Amino acid sequence: MTIWKKIRNFSLSLFRHTAKGMPKASQFTIDTRHLICVGCSSYDKEKKECSECGCSLSRKQEFMNKLAWQDQKCPLGKW
Repeated sequence: MTIWKKIRNFSLSLFRHTAKGMPKASQFTIDTRHLICVGCSSYDKEKKECSECGCSLSRKQEFMNKLAWQDQKCPLGKW
């Protein structure tokens, strides 16, 4: 995935997240999503990111982590 596609995907997700009031996911939700992602065939173990959407995957509850945004969804519909 190119850097431009990653930037586009993140920008769209950020726009939607901001429009919905930036709801945060619980640590339980983040951990659950992370487990699903790590077990997925689209997970790039070397880069620690999703090869579908390009998002970096972390169990940390931080702003730049799509798993920590309650309103977001997996591009493959797994969570």
